[in-house]
Amino acid sequence: MTYSHTTFSTILTNPDGTTSGIPISHMELTSEEKDVINLAFSDVSPFVNPLADDISVSISNISKLHSSINTRNTTSDDDLYGLCGTLLTNLTTLSNNLNFTSDEPNFLNHTNRLSGTSGGKTWLKNDGELYGFTGLQGVAGAFNSVQEAMKDEGDPVEDNYSIFFTSILTAGKSLMSDIVDFANDGDRISGITISELLPEDISGLETESTTMSTAITDNINADNTQLSFAVDYLKKFGHGNMILGMSRDTYFGGVLLDDLQSEILESELDDIN
Repeated sequence: MTYSHTTFSTILTNPDGTTSGIPISHMELTSEEKDVINLAFSDVSPFVNPLADDISVSISNISKLHSSINTRNTTSDDDLYGLCGTLLTNLTTLSNNLNFTSDEPNFLNHTNRLSGTSGGKTWLKNDGELYGFTGLQGVAGAFNSVQEAMKDEGDPVEDNYSIFFTSILTAGKSLMSDIVDFANDGDRISGITISELLPEDISGLETESTTMSTAITDNINADNTQLSFAVDYLKKFGHGNMILGMSRDTYFGGVLLDDLQSEILESELDDIN
């Protein structure tokens, strides 16, 4: 035997015997607004990663650089023979930090998450314990509003929103511009043609490549640290609002609060009342 779901009736019989559809509370959307929302139901993200192309080009060029420099490093009669081991390792690290085919944090995955382009239907997904784009946007907007609510009278308006997206804004774009310039077209590194590299150039290139790899990691960590801080701050803000709500609830929450409040909390609440 089959037990099928039966829907509620949506037909309303009016006093005069006519019928109509029952009223269902809903927001009013224009057809144009519906078109925008429908993008969220499609198979691809409605957003683009502003750094994706530069990351892809840089990885390709770094691979070419690695191959060319390795040739000079392993050619016995070359004046760079055996001198480029650290530089080659640094280039590999830089490439991996840009995009590594594993679950390790990398700049492509991170900026995809920050820009809502984590791939197809998964653009809403979390990254481990970190929020996906929708959650990140919600936290950023809420944190910006709460910071405004908590500032002292007369304090200037501050931007507490954009700090969540540093890696895809000016800092991230500047970093990628430097990496693109460093890798050039795959035939030159930091503006020096591979065939013209001299032993005295290697140390500077090692430092430059390490600096950019570290900057990638620093950007990722800074964005994620800000998110973690904001989530904790919002939880505490909610806790504080709960206390205010209890204090206004004369018959229930306020009664319980009389037994729970510390001396300092009682004093602060007295200042309100």
